[in-house]
Amino acid sequence: MVMATEHRLLWTHDGSDHEPRWTKYTLLLLSGAPLEKIEEFMAAGFGFEDVPQAWRHTAMQRYQEAEAHDPRVAKTGEVGVVAYWAGKLGTVELEREGSTLAAWLVVDDAS
Repeated sequence: MVMATEHRLLWTHDGSDHEPRWTKYTLLLLSGAPLEKIEEFMAAGFGFEDVPQAWRHTAMQRYQEAEAHDPRVAKTGEVGVVAYWAGKLGTVELEREGSTLAAWLVVDDAS
């Protein structure tokens, strides 16, 4: 059995007062929707503000579960929720290049 390590970009932040720039993997972790549906949704030009109600409902449940297990989530918002759920799948690594910070989900897949 061969172990392959996969890096999935979760978000980037440019150091400004704006929210992080989320990716399809962030939406996957928060919504629980199939990756194919998320890719179709994003390819159609929809953004996070256009997320279907069912995905929002699941995201709220995931937020509440993460907050129940780790009270720090309430202070970190979506970043904390994403880190909590990503931690269930692998490890989260932060990478800084200049003023940009990126969070990666690192998953070891057995193939």
